[in-house]
Amino acid sequence: STFAGINLDANVEVNDNLEVQVIFDPSIGDVLTCTGDGNLKFTIDRNDNLGMSGEYRVESGDYLFTLGGIWNKHFVLERGGTIVWNGTPYDATLNLQAIYNLRTSLYELYASVSNYEQNDSEARRKVPVQCVLKLSDRLSNPVIGLDVDFPTLDNQNRSYIKNLFSTQDEVNKQVFSLLVMNKFTAPDYLASSSIANQAGA
Repeated sequence: STFAGINLDANVEVNDNLEVQVIFDPSIGDVLTCTGDGNLKFTIDRNDNLGMSGEYRVESGDYLFTLGGIWNKHFVLERGGTIVWNGTPYDATLNLQAIYNLRTSLYELYASVSNYEQNDSEARRKVPVQCVLKLSDRLSNPVIGLDVDFPTLDNQNRSYIKNLFSTQDEVNKQVFSLLVMNKFTAPDYLASSSIANQAGA
């Protein structure tokens, strides 16, 4: 009502002193909080229609990821992600990546392989693991992609372990296992093969 009957056209240069918060669904609790910079344009016409356009570049922040209101985890936003508005406050495109860091062993993965020869104590040694969350597409209905990475493993071991996750469903299963239980779980197809081999023996 303050701006009723007037036209407003403003260009705003945002710096990292401004904190931006996006609540995706108040009933679920997922919240994106970040600081960054960018150039945004706001318009209000005589009918009180609000327009918004421009790009916001993330410097730092976190994404509160929840599951059914039972538990939540804070993912740290990686620098360089963007939120681009295309006309209205709700018409924005996300390109963000966030990381949840933990330490756990790879034992459950190695032990599920039929030709498992890894030293037991070495396999149970905890290593840094990253749960990767990618937010893309429209702000009103974002696409959430999940992945797992191993920042301290050499390329050969990293590739070997990631190849155990044969489908995106398997990757998702491993991420949720890490978030909920802080450990990996044997991939379904490998666990079934291991059981069959044991039965045959």
